[in-house]
Amino acid sequence: MQFAGNACGFPPCSGCRCECTYYGATGPTGATGPTGAIGTTGATGAAGATGATGATGATGATGATGPQGIRGIDGATGPTGPQGIRGVDGATGATGATGATGATGPTGAAGAAGETGATGPTGATGATGPTGATGETGAAGAAGATGATGPTGAAGATGATGPTGPTGAAGAAGEIGATGATGPTGPTGPTGPTGPAAEPARSAALMSAVQPTGEGTTVPNGGVLPLTNLRSSGEELSADAANNAVRSNDEKLYHIVWNVNAAEEQGSGTSGDIVIALESLTGDVYGYSSASTTAAGGNPVSVSGSAYGRIPAGTELVLRNRSGRTIALHAAATPNGDYAGGITVVKA
Repeated sequence: MQFAGNACGFPPCSGCRCECTYYGATGPTGATGPTGAIGTTGATGAAGATGATGATGATGATGATGPQGIRGIDGATGPTGPQGIRGVDGATGATGATGATGATGPTGAAGAAGETGATGPTGATGATGPTGATGETGAAGAAGATGATGPTGAAGATGATGPTGPTGAAGAAGEIGATGATGPTGPTGPTGPTGPAAEPARSAALMSAVQPTGEGTTVPNGGVLPLTNLRSSGEELSADAANNAVRSNDEKLYHIVWNVNAAEEQGSGTSGDIVIALESLTGDVYGYSSASTTAAGGNPVSVSGSAYGRIPAGTELVLRNRSGRTIALHAAATPNGDYAGGITVVKA
């Protein structure tokens, strides 16, 4: 197609803010006629006057809109990505204490009492029946011996009871007074603060027993008694076998009981008390126990003690000989075997 004065380029021109003029289609060219014979060349005529400009042809009709193009095929859906890993669940907060109960609202006023109904009329009393006739008196017996008692005269017949008068109608019941309005409910008390989380009820016990390698194993004054056969449960306590100690891993109240079977060293030529102390490795003393060997004649005696108190975390407890001389340990039969003593530490 031809176009003129179109600054927008090819049609359509919508949205270009310009004016476009379109011409109708050019008709087909007619067939070329036969070439005539060449005539003689005539004289050149004078130039004719310029003809008037022909009128502009009518604008041709707009061509029909072409069909809409076919929509392209949709691309295939990509595969679903893997599910993300679930995040770690947060710890459940401790349940707060129940808030205080709100105050009870005031009791509503009592409703007015209903009026008492009128008393119904009393019924008439029936007439009294006639009294029966008195019976005759029996004849008196002859004088002398007391005769037999004569028969009692027959009793007169009782008169019939008169009919009971009708009962008066009951008076109407008084109306029940209206129930007083219920007092308003008191406001709910504020929720109490969340209490601290309860401490887990963990048991913590450790038993360390002294088992001599042979009868008469000795411990010098100030020496630590050897601990073997360590058994523990819970997390607050553990055993330090290298130092013959029981270690407190958490500051708690502990109850500690110990027992040692010992005697003075044979041939020492001395006598006195066997003293066993519960101490820390750093020298803190938590308790003493002692037993006299004077009356034992060289035989071992049982030395027992106990202590109760707060033991700081990191403390290592030992049993130490504080008798002032060397002592000899002697095994004794126990439910767990032959031992010269032991220590038990339990969380209070």
